[in-house]
Amino acid sequence: MAVVRIRRVLVGLLPMWLALVTPAGARVTVEGPAGDMMIPRLRQWADNDLMPTGDGVIQVVPENCMQMQAAACTYWTNAPHFVMYFPDLAYLWTQSGYSEGERESTWLNFYHELGHVLDFGLPRHGYRLKWFSIMHYEAPSSRRRARELVNTRNPRLWLSALGAEGEVVIPDEQFAQAYNYCARGMNYAAVQATMHGTYWGFSYDPSRGQYAEACQLIRGL
Repeated sequence: MAVVRIRRVLVGLLPMWLALVTPAGARVTVEGPAGDMMIPRLRQWADNDLMPTGDGVIQVVPENCMQMQAAACTYWTNAPHFVMYFPDLAYLWTQSGYSEGERESTWLNFYHELGHVLDFGLPRHGYRLKWFSIMHYEAPSSRRRARELVNTRNPRLWLSALGAEGEVVIPDEQFAQAYNYCARGMNYAAVQATMHGTYWGFSYDPSRGQYAEACQLIRGL
C-alpha cells in the first residue's frame, strides 16, 4: 500500500534570506510529462537543495493531490521510486500578477516533499530517535516501539506522537517542515519571518537551537 504524505501550500509575501552553502551530493532524479513546464525548474531545485535528497526516482504527476485535498503529496510504491503529485505552476513565473511569496512557497513546498522522499527512501531510520529528542516529543514507550520507529518506513509513532506539552504532533510532517527550511539555507530569523507570513504548517515552530540541530541532523543523512 502506498503511504501518502501531504503538504498544503500556504502563501504570503515575505522575502527569503539564503545562506551561502554548497548543495549536498547525491541528487534524486525528477521525471515527468514533456509538457509539464515545471519539470526543469523542479530539477534545478533538486540540484540546488542544500540537504541530502537521497538517490531515488520521482515521477511527477502535474496535478493537485485532490484525493488528499492538498496541493501536493508524495507516496512510494517501491522505494526509492516515488510518485509526487505537484501541479504545473510555471505560470507563477511566466505571467504577471503573482507575488514573490507565492513563488517562494512553491519552492519550499517542493522541498517539503523532498523531505518525505529522503525520509521514506532510506533503508533505516535511526535518526528518528534523535529527532524525537530534538523536538522534545514523548519518548517511545517501549523498546518494541523504538525498534519500529527505526526499522519501519511508516510506524504509527512516526505519524502521530505527543509533543512536549502533551499535544498531538505529526513527526514525519514536522521533519519535512524542518527539511524545507534547511534545504533552502534559511537562517533562524528568516525561518521565523517565513512562518509568520509566507509558509508554515503542522505546528512546526522550533527554537533557535532546535532548528540548528534539525539542519545538522538532516545534513548528516
